[in-house]
Amino acid sequence: MTDNDARQAASHDIVQKRFYMRQDVPVLAILFGVRARACYIDVTKELLHVVVGWWFNETIPRDEVVRVKPVTHAWASGIGGGRISFFALTDGVVEIDLRHARRIRFGFLFPRVRRIAVALNDPDGFLSETG
Repeated sequence: MTDNDARQAASHDIVQKRFYMRQDVPVLAILFGVRARACYIDVTKELLHVVVGWWFNETIPRDEVVRVKPVTHAWASGIGGGRISFFALTDGVVEIDLRHARRIRFGFLFPRVRRIAVALNDPDGFLSETG
């Protein structure tokens, strides 16, 4: 983690681990202005900080997370039904279930979500760290 990455982490908490999101279709990510190094989840003792380039940047208190689980993912699920999904992948996907629905900013949209699904390079490590 670079000094700049550390400064961007929650100022009152120390990042335990950073988990990068998979980008198996980098052309799509580039078209939407999302670089691989700008798509990650920082895990701290108190927070999950989910970043997907400029499109999505949410800090979620760990006590707001009900469960984190692996899911079989439909690649086209995107936004809807209280869920937001990142990247069109079907494996390595984990879902973060929140205690309460919250309004988030995703680009120019502001949906209410209770579940956030992401494809990670190390889903098992993430599950272990957040379990």
